[in-house]
Amino acid sequence: MRVVARQPARLESPGMFVADSSIGYRLAPSYSGYRGNRVEYMNRIRTDTLGMRTDPDGARVNTSGEADSGVPILVLGDSFIFGQGVEAREVFSTKLEQRLRADGISAKVLNAGVPGYGLREEASWLSRFGGKIHPRLVIIGIYLGNDLVDGLRNPAQRLRDGGVTAPATTWHTPISAWLYAHSHLYDLAIEGAVRIAMLLRPGHAGELEVGDQLVSPDPAARKAETDSAAAALDDLLRSAASLESATFAFFIPQIVQVETWRLRDLPRRVAIAGPVDLTYPNRIFSRLLVERNVPFLDLTSPFQEAARQGDTLYLPIDRHWTLRGHELAAALVARVIESSLRDVADRAATPAPHMAR
Repeated sequence: MRVVARQPARLESPGMFVADSSIGYRLAPSYSGYRGNRVEYMNRIRTDTLGMRTDPDGARVNTSGEADSGVPILVLGDSFIFGQGVEAREVFSTKLEQRLRADGISAKVLNAGVPGYGLREEASWLSRFGGKIHPRLVIIGIYLGNDLVDGLRNPAQRLRDGGVTAPATTWHTPISAWLYAHSHLYDLAIEGAVRIAMLLRPGHAGELEVGDQLVSPDPAARKAETDSAAAALDDLLRSAASLESATFAFFIPQIVQVETWRLRDLPRRVAIAGPVDLTYPNRIFSRLLVERNVPFLDLTSPFQEAARQGDTLYLPIDRHWTLRGHELAAALVARVIESSLRDVADRAATPAPHMAR
């Protein structure tokens, strides 16, 4: 099995996450370890004293006052911003800093992405740690796959033994945890059972990552999701305002919104409870940001075009961005924010400027 049919399994060294009374959990400070899925990547993970991901080789330290000089930019988000599937030197924040510096803008871009975070956790993180960084710009990476529904989940329930799992309702026993990490045959059997269960349970299409918000649920549930996201966004913006930080957001499309061919045989493979609406989360988050005068960029269309041109933007099994996905996102975001950042760099002693949409 290890040679002819290697099976994916999410693996990480112990202690990567710690409980936090105000956030639920966060990355452990000064952590060093690994994280991978065994068949596509095995990345080294290192965090600084605030628990932000930084370079394992120690080329730069991701903490205010200890890093390279430049306009401090803080990027908030989930596992996409954290950089699941790539090394620290390949992640969005690093590529954005490289792009800005190549274009003549002195900036230090800090990676505050944490796997499993939604807007609520990001707002709490900024409220607690933003004062240690004093970013001139806060960039919010909004994942369209689940950031609408994340606000209704309890993040603390996902933490167990220093690791974070999803969903929070299933835990390994000590024996199954060992088998999951060491037995490809066990993992193959579990994967087969999950696929059968999905076929028998209407409304579940996890194999293709059709998020809950893409399939029409109860209107009351949709309202609760939107209200929760709006409240979390308001908290985040209040924290940014207290730091005199400008804000900018960009949408991270999930793989099925970009590689739309994955939906062609969906009705034959998975029972869906309602019609799939690929643009629903885009519309909701666009409205919330417009109402709050927050400039934003939707990466869905340019990612679709890049995929049509043959770019591989997502890992096929893990479904997070490849190096090319991070590079493309950084180039697109840099193009939008550069003019405002030039003003910040030129007038460093003035309050953070308004960023025009």
